[in-house]
Amino acid sequence: MKKFSGRVQDIGHDAENVAFLHCLIESSKDPLGKIFYWYDKNKNEVDIVMSYQSKLVPIEVKYRNSIGMKDLKGLVNFCKNYGIQSAFVVTKSMLEEKYVDDVKITFIPLWLFLLAY
Repeated sequence: MKKFSGRVQDIGHDAENVAFLHCLIESSKDPLGKIFYWYDKNKNEVDIVMSYQSKLVPIEVKYRNSIGMKDLKGLVNFCKNYGIQSAFVVTKSMLEEKYVDDVKITFIPLWLFLLAY
């Protein structure tokens, strides 16, 4: 996809921004809601962590259809470190659930994520 300026647009970055703004709006509905990101000393990260209704909800945005174990490393590490049993990966079109190291990961298309949460 090209902008009028002729530069190639990074759709993955745009998808992450859309998911972040959606989470920001949702977290604002909870008086104690917060939104942040997480990373560790090994540069593993989670794009969005939402504190909502006294729970941490980790969300990784990977706007593509092929997602490997390497893409899930930060998400799984975060869940293990904080005792969280489930997380989300926002995708282009994948819709499924998988368990990785006892963490239930829900892969959900961006359009459905925006409607469902």
